[in-house]
Amino acid sequence: MKTTDHVVFEGSRFRFESVDIDDNDTPYTDIYDGQSIYHYFPSEQTALRITPSDKPEDTLDSLRDQTAAKLQGSQKTGETTVNGFDCNVYTRDIGGGAKVTWYASKDPRFPYIVKMQMTNPSEGMTKTNSIENVKLDVTISSTEFTLPAGTKIVEKPTGTPSSVGPTSGESGTETK
Repeated sequence: MKTTDHVVFEGSRFRFESVDIDDNDTPYTDIYDGQSIYHYFPSEQTALRITPSDKPEDTLDSLRDQTAAKLQGSQKTGETTVNGFDCNVYTRDIGGGAKVTWYASKDPRFPYIVKMQMTNPSEGMTKTNSIENVKLDVTISSTEFTLPAGTKIVEKPTGTPSSVGPTSGESGTETK
């Protein structure tokens, strides 16, 4: 099983396109436009808007923090090149013979995990997630950080975790 994420970022703005393999391979996009974060579901033309109480940290700082959190408890097991990035390789045993291996970019312009591989020999399962075709130092169109016209926007209810998607019956607005 393999998934590929597409990431665009500039300053604190970002667009992160992914597929939720735990939800029937449902594609989704997270967009931060500098003011709000949108968890967008293209199949439903609906986005959950999350307005942070304070400005989110710079995207590079956020990528570093997320990488450090994922690597916690792992052991550095080597170095290699993945998708054009020099990477440190980290491995962690997750029990029952299963293990996860992360390939963390050393490039300060993209300090993130460019590949993750989980293997479970007892189940004959290998899951790979990689970020490919990364372009750094290029001009990015502002349309990368906007939702498509006609998108229904649902406000995140107070106290709801940001990972929860929109549900039917919630009110929202539409993009023009």
